This record gives sequence, C-alpha cells and structure tokens, in this order.
Amino acid sequence: TVFMPGRVPVHMQTQVKDVIEDIDGFAQLHRVQDKRTKRPIPWKSAPMQKKIFAAVKAGHKRVACIKARQVYCTTGCKMVLHQMAYTTPYAAMHAVVSMRDDSASMLLDDCRRWLDDVPELLQRPIQTKAKSQIRYADTGASLRSFTSRSSTGLRSFTPAAVVISEAAYAPDLEEVIAQADAAVGEGLLIVE
Repeated sequence: TVFMPGRVPVHMQTQVKDVIEDIDGFAQLHRVQDKRTKRPIPWKSAPMQKKIFAAVKAGHKRVACIKARQVYCTTGCKMVLHQMAYTTPYAAMHAVVSMRDDSASMLLDDCRRWLDDVPELLQRPIQTKAKSQIRYADTGASLRSFTSRSSTGLRSFTPAAVVISEAAYAPDLEEVIAQADAAVGEGLLIVE
C-alpha cells in the first residue's frame, strides 16, 4: 500500500502512484547539489544509484554498497529512505547511521531539502523538521539519524529501514551491523 497525499485528485491517483512508487521515478521529482557549482540541479540517477534502486525494487533486504568516492552512493541510499518514508501509510521510522553526530544529522540535510522539491500537489505536512529527525504530520512516518559511536545504537528502536553510511569508519563495525540487523528485523538494511 502506498500513501497518497490528500491533495491528489482521484482521477490522478493512479498516475501519481506509478511515479512515487518507483524509486527512480520518485527521485526524478527532486534536485541535488551540483558538485562543481554547488547549485541545485535536476536529479538524474547515476549508475550506482540505479543499482541500489534496482536491488531494493527486486526485494533484497540486505544490500552492501562497496564504493569509490563520487559515485553518488550515499545520495542514492538517502533517496531510498526518503521515498520509503514518503510512501508508507504507517508511522514507520527509517534510520541513517553515521560515525559522528554531525555527519549523521548532515545526512538528513538532503532529505529536509527534498521535502520542498516535489510539486506542490505532492507536498505533505511536516510535524518535525529537526536536526536529527523529520516526521510527517499525516502518517507519523519519520527519518532519524543515529551515530555508530553510541553505546545503545538502535537498541529499543524498530526501524523499517536502516542505512549505515561509511560503515568502514564505525568504531566497532560488527556490533553496529549486528544492532542494525536486529533492530530492522525483516526490513531493509543497506551497509555502505
């Protein structure tokens, strides 16, 4: 089941569903920062992003991204979480984990900016747009950031999806992955 914003007229719902349900199609509604000019440009999925989207679409629940720099992997992983939080009709939590608190909250910066990228018809009310959390007012679905340095990590949380960014830098990678795997259960875990 895909959540449909209340503003979408009935006669457009099938067409809108087809766009927002497809991660790559949903991504095309957004902009990213150009590396050279630092200006927002229309999203055009890079090959690595297409591979990530295809793996998620195929139903893989455990995805490892082995990457070089500048292949836009992290942005693709964030888009997966953003799309999942946007389309779920449930108060599901989606988590991004990074080594430091500042990098973890910075990972949500694109997601906060993306909230305004979609056409006005598809924009949704936001309850919280804080440093470490974004929460939709209509469904309660959220995106949260966590640090891999925390001794408690994702314990006591049950996210629908988790992205561990730059996992190689985690102080105790085995423990971070074990916590995330246990927390997400049958949900999606992407280790980058």
